[in-house]
Amino acid sequence: MTAIPLRLNGQEAVATRPDEILIDWIRREGGCTGAKEGCAEGDCGACSVLMSPPQGGRFLPVNSCLLLVGQAAGHDIITVEGLGSRMLPHPLQAGIAATGGSQCGFCTPGFVVAGAALLDRIAKPSTGDIHDALAGNLCRCTGYRPIVSAIQAAAASTEALPKAPPAKIVEDLGTILHPRSIREACRMSADPKARLVAGGTDLILELRNGRPTPSRLISLRHIPELRRIEWTKDRMIIGGACPLEDMLPEVAARWPSFGRILQRFGSPQIRSMATLGGNLATASPIGDTAPCLLALDATLHVVGQIRRRNIPVSEFLTGYRTSVLKTSEIISEIQIPLRPSSSTFRAWKVSKRYDQDIATLTAAFRVDRDPAGRVTDARAAFGGMWDRPFRALRVEAALADGDFAGALRAIPEDTRPISDMRGNAKYRILAAKGLLRRFELDLQGEQRLEVADL
Repeated sequence: MTAIPLRLNGQEAVATRPDEILIDWIRREGGCTGAKEGCAEGDCGACSVLMSPPQGGRFLPVNSCLLLVGQAAGHDIITVEGLGSRMLPHPLQAGIAATGGSQCGFCTPGFVVAGAALLDRIAKPSTGDIHDALAGNLCRCTGYRPIVSAIQAAAASTEALPKAPPAKIVEDLGTILHPRSIREACRMSADPKARLVAGGTDLILELRNGRPTPSRLISLRHIPELRRIEWTKDRMIIGGACPLEDMLPEVAARWPSFGRILQRFGSPQIRSMATLGGNLATASPIGDTAPCLLALDATLHVVGQIRRRNIPVSEFLTGYRTSVLKTSEIISEIQIPLRPSSSTFRAWKVSKRYDQDIATLTAAFRVDRDPAGRVTDARAAFGGMWDRPFRALRVEAALADGDFAGALRAIPEDTRPISDMRGNAKYRILAAKGLLRRFELDLQGEQRLEVADL
C-alpha cells in the first residue's frame, strides 16, 4: 500500500489510493463535505478547492472532480472549511450571507473558493475580473448579482492567503509516476501500458466516462523545464506542460485576441491545470489553441528517447484525434515567432455559450504588410471546419494578393465542415465568412467591436 502525503487545510494527511478522484477522498477521509460533486465535468465549480502549484507560491483554484489523488500528492489543499468557520468566517463567506448570495447553498462553497482565489491574486478586482473568476461556477437559484456584490465588499477586508511551500514529490506512486526531468519521463514512457499526462483535464473526464484506465500515468507536472515561459528577441517559448493560466497574461499582452481565446477556453479552475502541450496532443478538431498557433507559424519541439525534432504546427495534426506524435514522445516546448508591428493577428471563437463552451468554429488570421500597406504574407486557420485544425491555403493565397472577395469565395473550397448539434455545415461556412469579413473591416479600421460585444 502506497502512502500518499498531502496537506489538507494545513494539517498533514495521508491517502492510499493514487487513482481515486480527489473530491471523493476529501469528502470521505478528510471529512470536508463543503466541496460537492455536481456535473463531474469541471463545468459547475461546486467541487472547487485551492491547491498549491508544484513550485509553491500562490494557491490556485482547481476542480477536485477532475484530479486524481496521485496528481495532488505532496501538495497543499484548502477547502472552504479551511478558509473560514462558522465562528470565524472568511470575509467572503460572511459577505455572501449578508447579501443574500446563497439559497440552496449547494454551489456556495465553490463560489467562496473561486472568489477567495481571485482576492488573493487581485486586491481590488474589476467587474470583468470577477466575472472571469466565476466563469466556472454555476449558480442555479440565487443569481450572480449578490455574489459579485459580496466579492466587491470582501475586497476591502480580505487578507492574503499564506504562500504554499513547494510540493513534496513522491516519484513512484505505483499507478502514477512523477518524473523530475524530461529524460526520466521519456524513459518511463517506453512502457506501452503507460500514458503521459500534463494537466489531465481531458484524460480524467475520459476515465470518469468509462474509458479503460491506463495501468500507469506519467505526470509531467513536476518537470520545471516543461512549465517555463521564456522570451527571446525573436520568439516566445512556452513549456509543453505550462498551465494556460500561467501563460494567459503574457500571451494576452502580445496577442490580445489569442488571450481572449485562452480566457474562454475554460474557467480559472480549468486553466490552472490544462496545458498548451496537452491541448495540442489531444489533436481535437475543435481545439481552441491550434488555429492561433497555425496562424502564428508556431513550431513544436518534441523529445523522445532516441531523437529530438522540430515540427511546425501545420505538420503536426494528421486527422481526427491523430498527430505525428509518437507514444513515447513529449512536446517539450512551443515556439511562437515574434513578428514586426506591421503584422496584424486576430482570432475569434464562435460557440453557443460565451464561457467554457465547445467551439462551433474558431478562426485565426494574420497578415504582414509592407510600409506602403500592401500584404506581403498571410495566414488563415480554422478549427471546427474539418477533421483537424488546418490552414486554408486558397484563402491564404487570396489574402496574400489583397483579394478579400476571392478569400471569401475560397472558404467553401478550402473547408469540409460537418453538421452536428453545434451547427450544420452551411452555418459554419457562413460564420467563417463572417469572421473573415470582420477581419477585413478590422484591417480597414472600420471594426470597433471586441469579441465580448458579440
